Amino acid sequence: MIQRLPVEEEYNKPACNLRKPVRDRQTGPRRVKNPGEPHGFDEGGGRLGASGVNPVFANITEIRHYNVGGNQSFGIYDLKLGDGNNAVSVELKSYTRTFVEEGIPGPNGALPFVQNPQIINQLRNYLTISSTANLTNLRYSFDARKLVKGLDGQGTMQTNPFNTISEAENWIKIHFQETMQNQSNQVFESIWNNLPLRSNLWPDIDDIIVARSFFNTWTEDLGSILFSFIRVE
Repeated sequence: MIQRLPVEEEYNKPACNLRKPVRDRQTGPRRVKNPGEPHGFDEGGGRLGASGVNPVFANITEIRHYNVGGNQSFGIYDLKLGDGNNAVSVELKSYTRTFVEEGIPGPNGALPFVQNPQIINQLRNYLTISSTANLTNLRYSFDARKLVKGLDGQGTMQTNPFNTISEAENWIKIHFQETMQNQSNQVFESIWNNLPLRSNLWPDIDDIIVARSFFNTWTEDLGSILFSFIRVE
């Protein structure tokens, strides 16, 4: 029988004994004393590696869990990379292709990715918080092991995988594109009400109609800045 330790004690266990704490047991950030070194915690189904270090997530400074309260259907970031104005909030996603296409469980049953209110609300939350002063401050990281052929070892994690990372990433962006176009008013409003982000995206534009025109154009182009935060890695 494995003994469950208090969150703080488990967080500080040696890397060789890592176990993932229960999400609802942790409500605040856990600072990493030495970014880039083993931090005694394994998040995202092993994506940080057995030692808690993965070069994909270099310079980890904070680790958090979802903190869902009331009727909120979104959570705070999973990882924070760096500090200050260059800090990046990382949202870890571990979805297979079939899972995105056929449905993500929600309060009203399984809904496709683009229709799920949890996805939309979470994205709006990230675009609203003051730490997202630039889209380079945000990173949605989709687990390549779930989406790309040959990256999961035995192949047990995948359903209908893609051949390359770029192919998978483009596919994810298409789903976000549909979400942003279906919920364009809400997404644009989240960005426009975030003054630092608004100033970064439209530094010389005060007219909301003109800014909205740029936003609509960006939603049509998967290579635009609007989709730059999406990665498969």
